[in-house]
Amino acid sequence: MGFHNGDHLDGEFSNPSGIASDDQGNIFIADSQNNAIRKIDKHGRVSTLAGNGNVGAVDGKGAEATFFFPLALAADQHGNIYVADTRNNLIRMITLNGEVKTIAGKGSQAFDNPEGIAVDKEGNIFVSDRNDQIYEINKAGKITLYAGTGITGSTDGHRLKASFYIPKGLAFDNDGNLFVSDSFNNCIRKISKDGMVSTLAGCHRKGKKDGQGDSACFFHPAGIAIDKHQNIFVADAGNQVIRKIDAQAKVSTLAGTGERGWTDGDLLKATFWNPVGVVVDSEDRILVVDNLNNLVRLVNE
Repeated sequence: MGFHNGDHLDGEFSNPSGIASDDQGNIFIADSQNNAIRKIDKHGRVSTLAGNGNVGAVDGKGAEATFFFPLALAADQHGNIYVADTRNNLIRMITLNGEVKTIAGKGSQAFDNPEGIAVDKEGNIFVSDRNDQIYEINKAGKITLYAGTGITGSTDGHRLKASFYIPKGLAFDNDGNLFVSDSFNNCIRKISKDGMVSTLAGCHRKGKKDGQGDSACFFHPAGIAIDKHQNIFVADAGNQVIRKIDAQAKVSTLAGTGERGWTDGDLLKATFWNPVGVVVDSEDRILVVDNLNNLVRLVNE
């Protein structure tokens, strides 16, 4: 682990977690232990977009800003980056010119360790936190409860009557449906545009089993991403693998043996150590944040 910029193989991270990409081919990493947001440009150069390594909640440009263990990132259609600044219980925005602004979480509308973030096509922000709930921040900055009762559970139904157990990764598909890595329920949930929550995949217990829908099992799924074909990719952190859910809700293991390690090579012979973040970039590449290996990995499907 480290805090070094440079060529993509020289750059160093310390417990990286979240990952996002923009339309220009840039990748952004929530470098959690370094309390910084890093950038990998389309040429593979690693730089520090914001943060200086110090703990804090200071807004400002680039290295003037401070964070406290940021865990999740999302990018909007204009290239702005949104940060779940987890231990500050804040949502931060990084503009195109590198200015960091706190947009939510102060005062009475505080979050409880937000760990997931996504932006819809209209620019509304969605945040999951340890209250077992998902919140919406609209373009005017108003925060409302979007889903979850706040009581731990796994109940499907209308979004305000449904229950979750430490939801983490969030991702929208092209139709505006929101998918949730319901981490401690060990399943993937879907919140449709009509406001109904359903369980897409997962058997609601820890396991590592491929199969259709609720016959498949996960172990603390974290990051989630969706490609243009509606395939869903899940960083199945507890199982040390990357899973794929196709458009028919069939779950398969895309990469990883299930053993902890750092082995490149054939998809099902590669090893990971706590993969927690995943993104499909503008070139349809699948990129994985391999948290305890302090790496960003490329998975060629």
